[in-house]
Formats: sequence, C-alpha cells, structure tokens
Amino acid sequence: MVSCGSSEPPILKPARPPPQTELHVWQIMRKGDRGAIEKDLADIKAGASFEEVARSKFPGLDENAKNPADHGYLSWRQIPEAWRDVVYKMSSGDVSDIIDGPSRRYWIVKVVDKRVNQDVKFEDVEKAIVDGLQAKKSLDMRDAADKELRAKAVIKYFKPTSAASIVEE
Repeated sequence: MVSCGSSEPPILKPARPPPQTELHVWQIMRKGDRGAIEKDLADIKAGASFEEVARSKFPGLDENAKNPADHGYLSWRQIPEAWRDVVYKMSSGDVSDIIDGPSRRYWIVKVVDKRVNQDVKFEDVEKAIVDGLQAKKSLDMRDAADKELRAKAVIKYFKPTSAASIVEE
C-alpha cells in the first residue's frame, strides 16, 4: 500500500468497519491497459497529486466542474468488492497500490475521509449483511467444490475410430 499522506507504516485494522462507516473516495480507473495505470501510480509516487492525475483522465472537463473521479461518501454496500479488502485498511489520505478488478479493470483509490453515519442502524442493514455473507459463503463453497472436482478429474484421450470399425463391433 502506498501511503502518500503518511510516512508511518500502515496499522492493520479489521477487514470490515461497522456498517455506519462511510468512506469518501477518489479513484483512477483504467480498463484493459495495466501499463497506463502503472504509469499513473508512478506519477503519484514521483510527487504528482492524486487529484491532478485523476483529473488528467478527463481533458475536456470544465475547470469548475466536479471531478468525475470523486465518488463522495460511499457506504459499505456501495464500495466495489474488488476494493473492500484494500480501502477498509487505509487511513484518510492514503493512496492504494493498483487494485485488480474483474474484466481487466485496474484502480488506484485514495481515501479522502472516513466518517460514521449515526443515522444508520444495524437493524436497517442486517438483512443486507446476512444476504451478502450468505452469497459469499455460497460462492466460496462452489469455488471449493469446483477446485476439488478439478483436482480429482482424470481426462483420457482416445484415438478417433472410423465409423466402419464401430459398425463391425
């Protein structure tokens, strides 16, 4: 993890914050071209601000327009799955390394701020949490079963036989 905002080593935190936690995030996203996102990260490490690099992805954007890279505050349900294990461990001001996502998508994410929304109650999100955990467990079980079946599978190749030799038998 790149800690552009701090020279101290990152402190390990729980993987999931309370459901009331909201993160203000910025993102730089590239699709299909890992080299481009690696260049973006190198620019940030070399001293360019995250905001400058993010805004440069939208060259025709009016100076006064809101930057499309700024996602504002997101609840835990709005955070993309590919980001979750990374952003929940970050502090305000931290910039991630490259995050690999589905469909050859790559992100660099900056956590601008974290806050606790006291209006969110556990009872309001309990069903969504349970549904999410059940879906994850189901996928994990399917993946484990698939891996086990593939490990036990035996594939045999046979020489093709002619139609005449099948008829003779």
